[in-house]
Amino acid sequence: MRSRRFSAGVLSVALVLAPADWVDTLHLNGSAAVVEAGPGHRAVLRLAGGPHQRGSAWNHARIDVTRSFGSTFYAMLDGRSGAHGIAFVLQAAGPRALDPGARSVAVTFDDATNDVGLAVGADAGRPVGADVPLIGSPFVARVTFDAATRHLRAYVGAPDADEQLVADRTVDLRAVLGADLVWAGFTGATGDSGATQDIIAWEPD
Repeated sequence: MRSRRFSAGVLSVALVLAPADWVDTLHLNGSAAVVEAGPGHRAVLRLAGGPHQRGSAWNHARIDVTRSFGSTFYAMLDGRSGAHGIAFVLQAAGPRALDPGARSVAVTFDDATNDVGLAVGADAGRPVGADVPLIGSPFVARVTFDAATRHLRAYVGAPDADEQLVADRTVDLRAVLGADLVWAGFTGATGDSGATQDIIAWEPD
């Protein structure tokens, strides 16, 4: 599935050059930390940086799921494929949640299979193969929700490439999450295969 071209290269540059103060609004759990990375020693969110790690990070400002919203982030996963990958998550368990459990909605990025999935509660759905590599190269992801139609969509792309529509599903977020105001953020996990999982920039809404 493909969508319109959204100038991924322009968007990714804009995200990277934007102020990095977004990391100051995060509640960090587990292995998640704010570190300096890259040639510019820019502050980024590192969910995991080695084997057998689990981390989560949630924005302090909650999202109202009775209204439309959008969220865009720029990620870089590096290391050995098979480290489980990352997820963009909406959850009502609270900012200290390391694993939000069934009351969550997650867009998952699996570096082992190069698939993007949409998990709604306990329903993992059917993942879609990404046209861009999810490990070893940066990618841009965008998640949107239309409150009028309840359409939740996820897109992924690379700099200077078309974005790919990887999920399009009707979801009653309020019913699934059990709340109007929920936390948005990221989870990451690694197994025997270590990987560095960085969120370089994020525009929460």
